[in-house]
Parts: sequence; structure tokens; C-alpha cells
Amino acid sequence: MEVMVNSREIIKPARPTPAHLRVLQLSFLDQITAPLFSPMIYFYPPPPPPAIAADKSTTLKTSLSDTLTVFYPLAGRLVGTCHVDCNDEGVQYIEAHAKAPLSHLLAVSDLSLLNCLLPFPHLAAASELLLAVQVTFLGCGGIVIGTCFNHKIADAVSVMYFMNSWACRAKSGHLRSIKCHGFDLARVFPPRDMPKRKTSVVDVKKDRIVAKRFVFGASALSALRIKYSNSSINPTRVEALSAFLWTKILGATQAGAGVPKTHSLLFHMVNLRTRLHPPLPELYFGNVLGYAMVVQPSTSKADGFGFVAQAREAIRRIDGHYLGRFLYEHLISNSTLLICAKEAAEVLQLTFSSIWRLPVYDADFGWGRPLWVTMAQQAKKNIIFFFPTRLGNGIEALVHLKEDEMARLEADKEFSASLSSATTQLPSCL
Repeated sequence: MEVMVNSREIIKPARPTPAHLRVLQLSFLDQITAPLFSPMIYFYPPPPPPAIAADKSTTLKTSLSDTLTVFYPLAGRLVGTCHVDCNDEGVQYIEAHAKAPLSHLLAVSDLSLLNCLLPFPHLAAASELLLAVQVTFLGCGGIVIGTCFNHKIADAVSVMYFMNSWACRAKSGHLRSIKCHGFDLARVFPPRDMPKRKTSVVDVKKDRIVAKRFVFGASALSALRIKYSNSSINPTRVEALSAFLWTKILGATQAGAGVPKTHSLLFHMVNLRTRLHPPLPELYFGNVLGYAMVVQPSTSKADGFGFVAQAREAIRRIDGHYLGRFLYEHLISNSTLLICAKEAAEVLQLTFSSIWRLPVYDADFGWGRPLWVTMAQQAKKNIIFFFPTRLGNGIEALVHLKEDEMARLEADKEFSASLSSATTQLPSCL
């Protein structure tokens, strides 16, 4: 798909950040987070008439500037691994146009085809910049908003909160309903003296990594919940789908492995906000994530039951008491295991990250809710992101695997039979 850039500029906060807020100390959780861009893409239908692209452009830029006065660190610059200089230098803003029809984009399953809709298509390691935006106006009148957030200061909850706040400002014309909690995470998780950590960036082309979108509808998720239920456990949709994908990816990996996989090291990202004592606000801005880890023997009879039980117990253990006493050791040991697993040929390492319950489809800029919210391909492998479908009753799994492993996964008959069409939840007018 050809995307032509019309303009590039810097959007700064509408009002200067007060001097006493100039330095934002990074927290311990920020310190151990890799400085990578998180790419989110929002697809919108053509605005109702009379809609003029220039008017939408002005609205987006003005509302972004206003919203940055509340989320002021995003307009600053990262300084090493210590702090953010909230200097109001602004965010990069790109406007572009493309002839591709919206209906074509909404049916895409190969996520790499969407990277051209981002301000940084190749998603290399992030620099000191904390946010960049690309708005692409389609020939059919549709609008695509692609964002790159520096993961060093924002997790998925924070990204969603910012986007919904920006949209609220654009639609309502005021900031009264926007209140940001956060920016003092270092108070809750004080920084520590940390050894320099090498950022792990996958060479997508060299390692032949592909990223694809698989849609699991309500009926398929119900069937998977039944499949992994027994007398002692009734799995959630995410637990059942995680177990199913692990068994299928294990099979696809084992089939082409020169060295047999003896164990699987499985990580589930966990939102720590409500698990602390006292809990943080649900929309607290920052990196407030931990890992729940499960180790499973990679036997040919792996059926997923043990995974569901162990994953639930691992997540349950991450409570306020545990975090207060063992957070540092817990995260350091898990992240070390994560690095070791990537280098161990006999270990299948797989990471799950779910935003299925977040209101990602609430970002209405004044011309309706998005038709699709997703991520582009990232410079990662062996990672799965769970997104909600537009109607909220299904899950989209964004899977990053090696090319040959992905081919074997797609050839699995039980796996393919569980999938729904990517366009089943779209308006009939498209």
C-alpha cells in the first residue's frame, strides 16, 4: 500500500508546563521496561457530511495540543534511564493520504501491511521521543490514526487513556472531563541502581518473523472454555484461548525444531494497579505492569489443563503483600528468565498480553467510534496480544512467530476451524 506524506510538524502543549513539573523521575518499573515503540492504529469511517479534511485536521491538531497540557510528559524528552525532561518540545505529527479503500484495510490479516500507517514504520528502538502520531486520510473519506508511544513511560492502559482523552477533547471541545492520575510512579516504585540492560530488538526480516491477526468469535471462545473446563476450574475466555494457542504453537514449533522443546516458559502480563495496597486508580498513567510466569513440560501430550491452573495461580499470587515484599526480585528474576529463554534452543518462550477488557473502542473524535483498533507488526517474536473485537464478544489474537512456524500453525485443522472472518463484525454498508 502506498502512503504519501503531506506534512510533518511538531505539536506542542497549548500551555507551558509549570517549572516545578519539569523533571519526571522514572520509576523502577520504567527502568526495566525496554525503550520500544508501542504501535496502535485506529480506523474510522468517513465522517458524515459536510466533512472537510482540512477541518478534521485542524480539530485533531488543536485537541492534541490541548490534551498534551494534561499529559505533559508525552511532549517532553527521555533523558537516559533516569528521567523525562518535561520541556514541551512537543510530539511529532504527520499527515498523509492513501488511495487504499477502508474495506480493504479492515480485512487485513498480515499486520506488517499496516506499518506504513505509523509515523515510524520500522519500529526500531525508541529514542528520546515519547509520542509520534500519523493521521492518514483515505481516498474513500475514511481516517486512520496511527500512534507510536514510547513504552518507557506508558503501558497499554495509559495509551488507551490518552487516546480516549484526546478523542473526548476533539468531540466535546473542552478539557473539563479529562483528569489524569499519575506521573509520580517513582513514589510508589522508587528507582534503583540498575545494571545497563541491552534492548532486545528482533530483526524481523533476518529472523523471518511474521505477525498475523486471528479472530475468535463468541461461539469459538465458549467451545474453548468448555474444552479446558473440569471439576475444579472454569477458565475465562483469555485463559482458555491462551491454553489453546500455547498447545497449537508448541505443536507448530516442535514440528520444525532441530532441538526438541523440553519446556515452555510462559509469561502473562499483569496490570498491577488494583493489586497494590492501597490500590492505584484504574487509569493511573505509567508503566504499572508485572509478569506472571508458568513453566510447563513441553510434552507431546500437552493439553492445556495444567497451563490454565498454573496461570491462574501465578496471577493470584501477585497481590499487595507479595508486591510489597518481593516485587524487585520477582520482576528481575522473571525478566532474566525471559532473556535466557530466548537464547535457549530447548525452551519455548511465549508471552501473552491482553487488553481485551479495556475500552479501546471508546475513542470517538466526533465522527463515530472506530471500526477497528489494532497494532501493527512489532520488532518482537513469540508474543501474542489479545484485543477486543468491535462488538466486544470476540477476541483478536495478534500473533508474532517465525514464518515457518506460522505456516504450520495456520495449517492446523483444529486451529483454522476455530477462526472467524475478520469482517464479520463490521457494518454492512462497508
